[in-house]
Amino acid sequence: MQSDACGYCETHAMYCETLEDIDMLRTLGKTLALTCASLVFGTTLATAGMMMGTVSSVDDKGMATVKMEDGKEHKVKGEGWKPGVKVECETKEGKTECKATK
Repeated sequence: MQSDACGYCETHAMYCETLEDIDMLRTLGKTLALTCASLVFGTTLATAGMMMGTVSSVDDKGMATVKMEDGKEHKVKGEGWKPGVKVECETKEGKTECKATK
C-alpha cells in the first residue's frame, strides 16, 4: 500500500480499505489455518499410538509376539507374560512398548 503522505488514500479511499481488508483476511486465514493444523497434529499424537493387543507367543528370551486389534503383529519385551494375556501398547518414534492390562 502506498504512503498516505502523498494523498493517495484520500483520492483512492476505497482502494485503501480493500487492501486493509485483504491484509486482515490473510492474517486471520493464516491464524485459523495454523490453529487447525496444531489441533489436528496434537490430537493425532495423543491418540495414534494406543492400541489393545493379545500376546500370541513368548520365546525363551522373553520377547513376546503381540497381535494388535488391527491384525498386525509386533515383537516386544514382555516379562512373565504368557500367551493370551491382554496388553495395551503404545507406539512412539517407531518403537512399540506394551503393558499388561488388569
